[in-house]
Amino acid sequence: MKLRLQWPDSPGCRSRVLAFTLIEVMVAILIFFLCIFGILELVSQNLRAARQLQKVRPSIGILPAKFGLTNSFQEGSFEIPLGEFPKAVGTAHVTEVATNGLFKVEFTLSDASVNPPVEEKLVTLFYRPASQTGPGRVPTIPGVSARVR
Repeated sequence: MKLRLQWPDSPGCRSRVLAFTLIEVMVAILIFFLCIFGILELVSQNLRAARQLQKVRPSIGILPAKFGLTNSFQEGSFEIPLGEFPKAVGTAHVTEVATNGLFKVEFTLSDASVNPPVEEKLVTLFYRPASQTGPGRVPTIPGVSARVR
């Protein structure tokens, strides 16, 4: 067997060079991109549907944000309203740590909207010098000394 190599433009070459035309390449690219964009649209629709199925639950970080808006604390237990989550209950138990206005607040978030119900706990410290502190409950105001008679 003898192989002869000839260039396509040589006079002895009978075969024609086969190639795609510009129109064929453009049509192939058009079909490819139509398929890719169709797949991307399906993926985005599925992600949107999955997000709508997720249940939005309250975060325990909401409680310190709502409770810490006040300038003064009192010892005791308080309920924090969560209007946007009707089946969730937030509570705060405030205890005085030191007589300088340092308070320990134990937050509890109970969410009955999921099965089984979820209960989260968070403990934070707040410094509120304008609060009623100590055994006599004399407010401590920065820069002002209390008179003792």
